[in-house]
Amino acid sequence: MNAVSPAFPWATVGGPNGWQNLNARRLFKEVVVRSHGDEPLASATQERGIVARDDLDIQVWNPESDTSNYKRIEPGQFVISLRSFQGGFEISRITGILSPAYTTLHPLRPDLNEFYRWFFKSVPFISAVNSVASGIRQGKAIKFEDFASLSLPVPPSKDAGIISAYLDRETGRIDALVERLERLIALLTEKRQAVISEAVTKGLNPDAPMKDSGIDWLGEVPAHWEVKRLKHIVVPKGVQIGPFGQFLREHTVDASTTKLIGQENVLSNDFAKGDRWINDDQYEGVPRYWVVEGDILFTRKGSIGKCSVVPPMMGRAIIDSDTIRVRLDETIAATAFVRLALTQSTMSEVQTRLNARGAILSGVNSETLGNMVLCLPPLAEQVDLMTELNSQLQEFASAIGRVEKMITASKERRSALISAAVTGQIPVAEMIPDTQPEDAA
Repeated sequence: MNAVSPAFPWATVGGPNGWQNLNARRLFKEVVVRSHGDEPLASATQERGIVARDDLDIQVWNPESDTSNYKRIEPGQFVISLRSFQGGFEISRITGILSPAYTTLHPLRPDLNEFYRWFFKSVPFISAVNSVASGIRQGKAIKFEDFASLSLPVPPSKDAGIISAYLDRETGRIDALVERLERLIALLTEKRQAVISEAVTKGLNPDAPMKDSGIDWLGEVPAHWEVKRLKHIVVPKGVQIGPFGQFLREHTVDASTTKLIGQENVLSNDFAKGDRWINDDQYEGVPRYWVVEGDILFTRKGSIGKCSVVPPMMGRAIIDSDTIRVRLDETIAATAFVRLALTQSTMSEVQTRLNARGAILSGVNSETLGNMVLCLPPLAEQVDLMTELNSQLQEFASAIGRVEKMITASKERRSALISAAVTGQIPVAEMIPDTQPEDAA
């Protein structure tokens, strides 16, 4: 048995009888075969291995029309990708061509392919790869020599087959459970949105008198509610897009008294992010762009459903050109109610679909936002409605949180199971399914 560095977890375990530890260069070789010109483009994915780009559900940008220098990949070969320091190596089931930035590994023991398919995705292996390829988080690719310096566990071929079949079976069960749990979250999320939509368009009193809203997609609303556009429930110039042009190019990264608020703050709901500042004179000259506590900020890029509310103790700040500030008239509109109606009900989705520019507004402007229709109960009722609705939403949040914990625990169990199996910590005999027939009744 070859000497193995104790830095690698599978070496310290010792391994079952009959297992070896060999340098990776004795088990794999790097191959470079250029494209023959007729192979399909392929991509490395952490979930599905190497797949044809045409089979991906997303568009992959290919800046190089000339693929003559691309590398050919064959079924049964492995690939070191640009993200292998995060998710391990990928196996190919297809013939195709990959970017020359990838490293192709040809197995010298193809009978162990399915074992290494699992081993290369295990936490101990990924940790070992990171330990010998310092600096990869800053963009350094994992080279073959980095990998070749590692010692790998080598089980007998029969054991390897049992282990891979066991992991296929057990992880399949876990994956099926996770899929069911994720569907449950989707159903809970859908139900949550339906509850919100009902509350902000019909109220919480099913016996309330109703009236025709005059809008086909909205239908009836409570008789004492009003149907208003957003621009009619804000203060003067209450819907304001940020400044364009030279003004924003004159900001500094030195912390000053006035901060520029933009998309990164809105999307993350974190107003401490960012390092763009302007001086006092600039701030005093643009009062129309100031933000204050309670302002609702929308990102101008993407869908209307992305917004944040300016928190207390924000300090002096202005919005940038990718942000729209909404300042409500607090005598008729409650911030929490309006935010919920605009961002978490189906109202904005319906109105966006009806908008001539399509379901995703690549450049939401103040006019588009200001024309959004809302159903508005009296102010006191808005506050009461939110109190009651928040109680229901908390129940949804708790239920979704419990399911998310189950998903996390299942994925952790899956990862631990893989690591234990490929490092010999689970006796092979325990991995063989019981196929004994049941006793006759």
